[in-house]
Amino acid sequence: EVVRASSEVERNRQLVADAEALLANSRRALRTLSGLDPRGDGAMPTDDLHAEAALADLEARVGALPAVVAASKDADVAAKNSTAATTSLIPTINAQFTQRFTNATGFQNQAAVWNAGVTFAWRADVGTVQGLRVVSAAEQTALLNAEKARLAAADQVHSDWQRVTAAITKVKAAKAQVTSATRAQSLAKERNAAGVATQLDVIQADRDLFSAEVNDITARLD
Repeated sequence: EVVRASSEVERNRQLVADAEALLANSRRALRTLSGLDPRGDGAMPTDDLHAEAALADLEARVGALPAVVAASKDADVAAKNSTAATTSLIPTINAQFTQRFTNATGFQNQAAVWNAGVTFAWRADVGTVQGLRVVSAAEQTALLNAEKARLAAADQVHSDWQRVTAAITKVKAAKAQVTSATRAQSLAKERNAAGVATQLDVIQADRDLFSAEVNDITARLD
């Protein structure tokens, strides 16, 4: 019994050493990232384990996500560029009218002379046409990227919703395991004190409770 107890003590010392090393490394990482020295022991945030909003409601709002909005704006810009490139192929018509009055009629023998003209210009060179095709292809690519971003955001929301729902269930199950393990530890100690259970049973109950508490903390972090 003494040898078994000593072995259990050494095992627990190993666990404590690992925990202290993890704590020191985590504090160092926080100080490196934030420039602030962590003070005190951080407490786990409380969570009422409330259910998330309906998946359909969350997916309906993916259009407001920054990545989706940015992709949509890029598609709008590409559409405007395509429109601007298309207008370069529209013919232009210029008209002009001039009239001149003089008291020196000369050989014209007219005091007023007017002149009118209309100019029709249409530019349809190969470079302009090819440029229009390039801009049109860029517009289609931007539209596809916007749709891809929207679908990716919807898939991510779906995945996150499923993961959070499963995580809530795991937290509830982990809490139930802690309660059961605590009760089992108490019974093992009572039975050991009454002489109907060995120290090994108590050690096993302690280990089960420790594992249940670790699982509980891990589930809450997830």
